[in-house]
Parts: sequence; C-alpha cells; structure tokens
Amino acid sequence: MIFDIILDAAKDSIRLLPFLFLAFLILELLECYSDRLNQKMLIRFRKAGPFLGALLGCIPECGIPVLGANLFAASLISPGTLLSVFLSTSDEAILVLLGTTNGSSIIPKLLFVKFIIAVIVGYSIDLFFAKYFETPKKAMTESHTCSCCGHSSHIFTHALQHTLSLFLYIFLFTLALNFLLEIIGFSKLASLLLKDSLFQPILTAVIGLIPSCASSILLTKLYAQGILSFASFISGLCASTGVGLVVLLKIYPKQNIFRKILAALLIASTGAGIILSLLG
Repeated sequence: MIFDIILDAAKDSIRLLPFLFLAFLILELLECYSDRLNQKMLIRFRKAGPFLGALLGCIPECGIPVLGANLFAASLISPGTLLSVFLSTSDEAILVLLGTTNGSSIIPKLLFVKFIIAVIVGYSIDLFFAKYFETPKKAMTESHTCSCCGHSSHIFTHALQHTLSLFLYIFLFTLALNFLLEIIGFSKLASLLLKDSLFQPILTAVIGLIPSCASSILLTKLYAQGILSFASFISGLCASTGVGLVVLLKIYPKQNIFRKILAALLIASTGAGIILSLLG
C-alpha cells in the first residue's frame, strides 16, 4: 500500500514536469527580454487579462494554474487575472467527466458557468481590490533573478533549476495528501458531505482548496454518483487549482499575499456555489 501511494504521488508530480519547465522557461525569457516588449501592448493585455485568463483556464490541463501563479509572482499579470485563471481551471474534472455516463453533456455548461464566474470575479478584483493584492517586491526578486540575459544556455539552466526545486516541493506535498486520503477513505469523506444542503458548497470549496489533482477527481466522482449538486460541484471546482496554490505558498511562505489570494478564492467559490444553489 505504501509503495502504491508513493508511486501515485510520483506519477502525479512527474506529469507536471514539462509544464513546470515551460512556465519557468517563459518567465526567464520574459524577464531577460522584457525591455524589448512594447509597453502599450503589455498595458492592453493587462486590461484584457481576466477575460484571457478565464479563457486559458478552460483548457483541461493542470499546468495552467502553475503558469498563472508564476506569471503573477513575476508581476506580469494582475491579481484579477490570476484569480480568473484559478476559478476557471477544472484540472482533471473534464477528463474524468468524459469517462462517465452522460458526463460529456454537462461539460459545456460547466465550462461556461465557471468562465462567467472567473471573468466577473477577475475584473471585480482588478477594479476594486487591486491595491489589496500588491505583490511584495522582495518575493518577486527572490523568485526570479536573472543575470544571464542573452545567454540561452544560462536561461535554460535557471529554468531547469527552478523546475526541479518546485518538483520536489510538489512531490512531497502530494505524497502527504495521498497518505491522508488513504487514512480517511473515499466513502467516509462522502458521508461527511451534507447532501442537498446550503452548506454543501462551502464544504466542497474547502475540498477544492486541497492543492492536488486528487481534489478535482474526488469532486467529479461525488458529482457523478449524485452525492453533490451542480452548484456544489461548481463551488468545489472553482476552488480547485491543482498545485497552483502550492506554487504561491512556496513563493510567498511568510507574506500575506498568499493568504489574501486563498481567502479571495474561497469567498468567490463559496459565494458562486451558494448563489447557484438559491437560483437552482
């Protein structure tokens, strides 16, 4: 059993390697050559950020939140854009739904609802709460320092170093989570959820905050079995960011910015779930 848990954690973590490396490679290139970019284009992109972030998050790939978290840490996207990426991300849920009976029919509705939520929250954050999410400059400079501009081999090496460091962090975190789920058990966790209750979206959002692909898979299985309502399913998936939160925690271990992003994600997810429950 222990070997299987370790093997599963390794598989989940190794699958992220190409996306982690791509994210860091893009950041290194952007950092080294950012002075050559047209500033007006960057400004226009930031204004469209929440919309584009929500659109990007609809891609069922666990590497998208990782890329978003790193771009935010490098101050290349706004807090609203980061939250729009997080909220629209569905991680493994889409793939799991495709393998369930009548699951594919709910996918367009799921993506549309999450996209709308992400856009609304993203623009609301940028318009009214941007100063509240100001990024500490110290964290940014520590996350990505580059003194090798123009040297592609050094950029590659820096990206690889960042990738391996974060990979180890994610593997250990995923391993701990897998042990916890093995101890609690799927059936016991399902019994703790309050079916047809207004409090269920809150519980599913908390589950969604678990930084692992396992949370979205668990929520999808519970929904497919009729244990979760659609509103609760949306609430949980809006809070589910894969390992995006792990990346933020590593970058901002002692800063309030991580707690603020986490709080905003939880409030937006539970709020959306409760509103959908009342409308449904």
